[in-house]
Amino acid sequence: MTRSARIARLAAAALLLIATVAPAQAQAPEATPAVRPASPAGADSLAVGDGFQVQRQANGRRQVRARLRDLRIADAVRLAGVQGEIGVPFGARADEVLSAASLTLDFAYSPALLPDLSSLTVIINGEVVRSVPLPRQTADGLRLDIPIEPALVTPGDNRLNLRLIGHYTRDCEDPLHNSLWANISNSRTYLDLTFQKLAAVPDLSRFPAPFFDAHDDTPLRLPFVFAGAPGDGELQAAAAMAGAFGGWASYRGFSFPVGLNALPELGDGVVFMTPDRMVAGLERPITGPSASVVVNPNDPFGLLLLVMGTNAAELRRAAAALAYGEGVMEGAQADFSSFEPPVLGAYEAPRWLGANRVVPLGELTDPRELVGQGLPPGRLSSSFRLAPDLFFWPREGGRLNARYRYPRGEWLDADRSRLDLSLNGQYLRTLPLAKRGWFDRVTQGAGSGSAESRATAVLPSYALFGQNRLDFFYDLQPADTGACTGRLPNEVQASILPTSTVDFRGGRHAALLPDLSLFAGGGFPFTRTPDLGETAVIMPANAGAAETEAFLNLMGQFGDATGAPATRVTVARTAQPDRLAGKDVLVIGAAAAAAAPE
Repeated sequence: MTRSARIARLAAAALLLIATVAPAQAQAPEATPAVRPASPAGADSLAVGDGFQVQRQANGRRQVRARLRDLRIADAVRLAGVQGEIGVPFGARADEVLSAASLTLDFAYSPALLPDLSSLTVIINGEVVRSVPLPRQTADGLRLDIPIEPALVTPGDNRLNLRLIGHYTRDCEDPLHNSLWANISNSRTYLDLTFQKLAAVPDLSRFPAPFFDAHDDTPLRLPFVFAGAPGDGELQAAAAMAGAFGGWASYRGFSFPVGLNALPELGDGVVFMTPDRMVAGLERPITGPSASVVVNPNDPFGLLLLVMGTNAAELRRAAAALAYGEGVMEGAQADFSSFEPPVLGAYEAPRWLGANRVVPLGELTDPRELVGQGLPPGRLSSSFRLAPDLFFWPREGGRLNARYRYPRGEWLDADRSRLDLSLNGQYLRTLPLAKRGWFDRVTQGAGSGSAESRATAVLPSYALFGQNRLDFFYDLQPADTGACTGRLPNEVQASILPTSTVDFRGGRHAALLPDLSLFAGGGFPFTRTPDLGETAVIMPANAGAAETEAFLNLMGQFGDATGAPATRVTVARTAQPDRLAGKDVLVIGAAAAAAAPE
């Protein structure tokens, strides 16, 4: 028995009640008003994730209520200045068309705004939906339901923009006067979207769609179906699929309800079958590791992904091939007889930054997410994952080499302007902005230009976790140029250049276990080998749907943490020395505690 296995067994003792894990969510949903009355017959109504409201009906209709908070606008929105604006991205699935849409807008604004010159404009994908006047009598709070033409929303990426045009005087005005503002609630402002599902077409060439659609903002809820209480081999195959879907769904949240010889009444599902373990209504010949897509007998708009093999080993191979997106899959069936799943070594998780090279932020984040518009430009962020046990000594931690571009000109007060840096919500330092020297004033006159600066910052080890986020916040302050002379450039843009880098070279792997914070932050120590080749899970002998769902959700969390599916996890019902030798052991359910190794 290895030393790491002995230490991990100690950690397992603290995880005996893991079967109480709820479906994977970032946090418990807060109370929100019901989106619809009681569901009609043949409808599936549920609240999932952080407040999304979803209702699915047997006729292929799906209704979604998404608050700004659910669309990753974490704080209430404040629009300021003569023209303030925010863009809110949202998506639409490829297998649905939008049949109806509306925006409920809850906001307040400055009573000093001139009603005939001020407005709040709603824009969808560049098209004006409505320009809302701002009379003084409703300045303390206004709630509107604004219809949206469905044709403005297209499959894929979409964008809602809210733009404030504000004026407080008819004469010359300060474009950043403190009376130019509007506050928009991120919890009471929401989109109501009604989608109609297109006819289901069995086709593996779009996999993982439609079971996971990258443009669906709602958390993934994908049932897993077994012929009965699943055996060890079926659980191992399901672990690979749950890990893959967990990695794809990631921050949106996910859950895998379990059906035992019962297909989902609505929507899609994943079904595991061998010749002696057929799900009723889906009987068919199985000749090897394979997959097939069929229409859900209970729902003509739903599809079922059949994962099949003649035995447990072939079932695991088929699941691993799907999890890795092996080869080009066409039509409704695929054969995986020639597939051999890769073996991942320690610390080879695709999502963990290595300690052997410098990584540009452009590899971690879409460069468009590192660009801000207006005053203020808003928070610019970049996220990354590390091995949870990364340790630095004698260095203090990693290093950020930042390159950043920002406006400059006579209108900007460089002495009061700043760029603040934080890591996981902890302030680190203020990065300097260059002042406008005499050469700039001579060559550029009084106009506006841009400047680029560089700075380094230590990313201290005490603030680093398995999942991390760097936040850059520009605080650009206009200069006081006197009455009636305030001017801003037509476009104010600030950015963090994607050539900025993070450097964790020199980091070592060391941790004192047991430490549940490492488990919560990245599934460590089990994810040390990202395909879980060194992990054994002990399940109750009579594991039911609840324990099985807890197991699947946990495998999804591991897949999200590492970016790799759990294709080599071992599942056992008792402490069998030959199967557990050299393994880190995880126990699911209090009923399995008696089987845990001492």
